[in-house]
Amino acid sequence: MLTPVRQWEVRLKVSVSRTQDYVAQAYAVTIYGETVDELQENVCSYLTQQRPSYFENDSDHIAGYVAYAYSDGINPPPRDWREINAFWDDDFKEQKGWWFYSRRLAAGRLKYDESHICPFFVCSFREPYYYHLYRWHPDETAGPSP
Repeated sequence: MLTPVRQWEVRLKVSVSRTQDYVAQAYAVTIYGETVDELQENVCSYLTQQRPSYFENDSDHIAGYVAYAYSDGINPPPRDWREINAFWDDDFKEQKGWWFYSRRLAAGRLKYDESHICPFFVCSFREPYYYHLYRWHPDETAGPSP
């Protein structure tokens, strides 16, 4: 009897745009792996090669909604982040590097994650904050390519 190969996948929205509408220019990407470890390696490889300015998962019931945006000091944060009362656009522009934001999914709707009520600065992907999202380890100082 043949056993079907179990594949794991992650769906991301990714933007490599360096303009102010970088989120609007995000496109869908599906990455596969035969094991979770292979999936993590494939995601790491993809993100390291593409060097996005923004990426998010496609909101699932396990991870919820997770987004990362790179602050270059010029472009504004994603529009939905600006609607959060506890978050200031100026902070995003002043702290150059990677920012993280998550929300949980409950009954099919996005809810605020009590542990991350607003986006926060993570600087680099070598910090432990991001570990739950696919172990992406680009160069610590590297952001998107200009």
